[in-house]
Amino acid sequence: MPHLPELRRREALALLDHLGIGYRVGRSGSIVGRTRAGAPFTLHAHDSEAMFRAKVAKFLKQAGITEAEFWIWYNGTS
Repeated sequence: MPHLPELRRREALALLDHLGIGYRVGRSGSIVGRTRAGAPFTLHAHDSEAMFRAKVAKFLKQAGITEAEFWIWYNGTS
């Protein structure tokens, strides 16, 4: 698979919405949610900053999202 791209926080929120993963945005702008298995995760990201590849990979792992699911969403295929 190709390298993961950089993402913005709004794109991360769109991914979570697309996959039906529950979350809330805290006062500090952090995203707090639960994976489909029920484990908690937190993403610290600001709207004005891009999340680099390593942070995107960590976010996907913490949120329980596979790279295959990510690429299907990213490429717009279902």
